[in-house]
Amino acid sequence: MGPFKSIAKLNSVKGWLALIFLTLFTIEVTYASVAYGTEQPLIFSFIGGTIFALTARSRYYAVLFYCLILYIRTWIWAPDLGDVHLALGSLGMTLSAAVPNVAGALIFHRDRKNAIIDSPSQIARLFGLVLVLYLITSAPLYYFFQDELKDLFWGYRLLADCIGSAASVLLVGMFVTYMITGQEYVVVKSRIPRYLVALCIVLFPVMIWFFVVGNQELTRLSLLLAVPAVLYLASNFALIWVLLGLILHSMSVSLATLLGAGPFTSDDPFTTAISVQGYLILVVLSAWIIALQRKTQKTAFNAIEAMNNHLEDIIGARTAELQEANKSLKREVDLRNQAEELLRQITMTDPVTELLNRRGLQQAFQNSREKYSKGCIALISLENLQEILENEGYEMAESVIRILSRRIEGLVGRDRVIARWDDNSFAILLDNKNQDDRTIHDLLRDISGKLKDPVALGPDSLSVEALLVAVPVNLLSATDPDPLSDFFLLAASSLQDLRKSEKSYAVATAAERNHQSSGYRIHQQIKSGIQSGDFFAHFQPIISNDLNNLLGCEALIRWNNNGQIMGPESFIAVAERTDLILDLGYSMLDQVARQARAWKDMNLALYSVNTSVRQLVDPDFALRALNIWKGSGCDTTRLKIEITESILAMDHPVIRGNLEQLRKAGISIAFDDFGTGFSSLSYLDRFPVDSIKIDRVFVQKLSAGSNSRAVIEAMGLIAQQLGLEVIVEGVEDETILDKIRELTPVTGWQGFLFSRPLPATEFEEYALHFPGKLLTESR
Repeated sequence: MGPFKSIAKLNSVKGWLALIFLTLFTIEVTYASVAYGTEQPLIFSFIGGTIFALTARSRYYAVLFYCLILYIRTWIWAPDLGDVHLALGSLGMTLSAAVPNVAGALIFHRDRKNAIIDSPSQIARLFGLVLVLYLITSAPLYYFFQDELKDLFWGYRLLADCIGSAASVLLVGMFVTYMITGQEYVVVKSRIPRYLVALCIVLFPVMIWFFVVGNQELTRLSLLLAVPAVLYLASNFALIWVLLGLILHSMSVSLATLLGAGPFTSDDPFTTAISVQGYLILVVLSAWIIALQRKTQKTAFNAIEAMNNHLEDIIGARTAELQEANKSLKREVDLRNQAEELLRQITMTDPVTELLNRRGLQQAFQNSREKYSKGCIALISLENLQEILENEGYEMAESVIRILSRRIEGLVGRDRVIARWDDNSFAILLDNKNQDDRTIHDLLRDISGKLKDPVALGPDSLSVEALLVAVPVNLLSATDPDPLSDFFLLAASSLQDLRKSEKSYAVATAAERNHQSSGYRIHQQIKSGIQSGDFFAHFQPIISNDLNNLLGCEALIRWNNNGQIMGPESFIAVAERTDLILDLGYSMLDQVARQARAWKDMNLALYSVNTSVRQLVDPDFALRALNIWKGSGCDTTRLKIEITESILAMDHPVIRGNLEQLRKAGISIAFDDFGTGFSSLSYLDRFPVDSIKIDRVFVQKLSAGSNSRAVIEAMGLIAQQLGLEVIVEGVEDETILDKIRELTPVTGWQGFLFSRPLPATEFEEYALHFPGKLLTESR
């Protein structure tokens, strides 16, 4: 069937020859099926489906050529129709076949979702659309020629012929479409004998009918024997081969009935036609629906399998020990459990530097705490990284982070445990090894000096400001289940002192630990900042898929700490240890609600706000959030609450209750940074989410290889299966837009390509001039 692909463009002799063959074959077979007369109703037509396929998949002049040949062939046949005007009769019959199919193809394929039929609902819509168009366009013709139909009421004949033509679009139309587009031509040689055997069984009943003419019981029994073979075809072979088998079965049943054989024959041609058409629609088309469902399930399985294989590759590259563990795991668990295990392992590693992340550092420290009992943990804070990110973009900032991580490895040695603590910080585990405090000071001084060297990026270079704090392990609480949070509080407090001094490094002491025993200074600073209104929001635009509309924005928290603007990575970890995160969260939501009310005339569709686990386990969270938002006079459908994937693994009843209450009130729920946490497919349907946000890690590595493509495609398929919207984060390159559109349906875009996070006044200016500052002008 390869030559038929050239019909799509008709730019070669082979294409025209294929079109001529297709035209002559389908027209002649259709007229033969009614014995070149008017007494036999049209049971199964090849003409309508072929015109539908040519309209949808070929050039317009292919349709005109087909209609011209149809007109000529009808004129040749017309003298046998009776005393009618040849030109008028031929033209009327040609238009009655062409108009509904051309119009049906244009209307149906106007929606891009109908480019390929892959659901029963699409089948029903297409059949109903074409049937209605046939009835409307053919009714005048049948009424005009009702005298040629003899004793049969013209309306009955109209209904029978239109049903047959509409069924043709579903089978022949889709079959010809697959031939023209060249889809699913896969032929597995080992399966050819099975296909031919099944096809023979499907056609065998028709051959029996000619030997048992008049025996209705045997003909019906033979037809029942063919049903399992039809179902076997539908569930085991590519859709184009299924359609071929169904067309041959339909054509053989129609021809046998025309010749007076089979269980459908009767004295009334109209009753015979309706009986055959009922069988074809209920049985044959049901088999096609089964084939479509199987195709959808197979596509979903392949996408999930591709995602699982991608995750296997990432984890397998980490350590040889994990590869051995995976081999054992493959022998003991099924594919889905394996994929979830691999996802849990990914959460231990930072994707940018390939160092441990905070979770990995915590596990390494707990596994070897005795080894570090006389050592210390060093925190390296990159003070101006947020400024580099906002001015240069994620890609440049991540390049700086990778270069600095290699510098640190070179100074402390690869045998040390080095981790990326958060977006702006690194952490190092240092054991004692008989070294005194002076040695630690020396190491901190060396690291500080090395980090001050400019970072060369092509022809340009950037200077990084770094502060270092070493916290002795003996200052940490021995009973705290999460001693690293204690470490961070001490380090954060020492960093506050360093920022006020001219020093670039320090070692925390027991005196500082005692001084901070009642919650630490940074905790008090956050509390004071909330009371004095030092926390505020920046807003990052979210752009529609077609780039023509500003959908809304995501509110991102900032802290004006004595004139220094700090991002959430500097204080959220401290706030989440206490109820301060509740006050901080409600304060932010109140600010966004008031800003949404002020921007009411801008008609933004959504305001996206982040939440923490501690907020969601508060039984009053949903009620207070609704009171804040409704109190500002804002529509609840414009608010989107973003939750992290770590909530998936908790399955906390209070969290689920809060989310369900918010969702019932019309508030949207989104999974933030989807794909980087506990992406367990078995958890997704436990929470009332309506959208996912694909993390920038996958977006920015899309061009690096096929693995990221497979993951994004699998995420898109999961979103389609669950009816979720998709928002893509971290978009910095305009060329990436079409690549992602090929892999997943996209509702919105977010990233530095469109704008950095903006203060409220700048975002308002951006929105009022949209899309004038759509792309990199606003960076």
